Amino acid sequence: MKIQHLVITRFNVTISREGNIVPSLDWLQQRMTIFEQYCLPSMMVQTCTNFTWLILMDESTPIEVRDCMTHYQQQVPMMRVLYVSQINDLTTFYHQLALEYTEEGNYVLTTRIDNDDVVCRTYIADIQYAAAQQEQIPVILTFPHGCQLFLNDSVGLGLHWLSNHFVSFFIIVILPSKNYIFIITKHD
Repeated sequence: MKIQHLVITRFNVTISREGNIVPSLDWLQQRMTIFEQYCLPSMMVQTCTNFTWLILMDESTPIEVRDCMTHYQQQVPMMRVLYVSQINDLTTFYHQLALEYTEEGNYVLTTRIDNDDVVCRTYIADIQYAAAQQEQIPVILTFPHGCQLFLNDSVGLGLHWLSNHFVSFFIIVILPSKNYIFIITKHD
């Protein structure tokens, strides 16, 4: 079974249901700092590098941020930054990504990681191992144990959260596109 794993990070792209508000430059700079300190290092040390990390950024992202992302792509070969306009239908958009980055008949595994998330160095390997053990497709994989760090308060909490956003979807890509299965969850 050939599995193509897409890790998707919606960095600052707008989704039509969330309004047409493009995050401010201050917000973007704060997120870049958090991304650089936490998310990026945790993805760079993954024990399994057999995945494509798609970072979705708004097409109006300032050049300074684009330059930083270009630099990171040179350091992280599995990273691809995509500059997109507003996404009107998230399900359709994710399906198009799966079709673009996966060959017909292959299994596709999608994992969502936010730009402020930190994951264990074996996270990608653990997800791929769990997916390879599945006998029925599609399936939703989740890791219910984690930690949450509150930077302003210097407090960390261990959590057991069954419906968290650390969810991966495992499907097979079938063409034509009308024969696909894709699942999206709400994450606030």
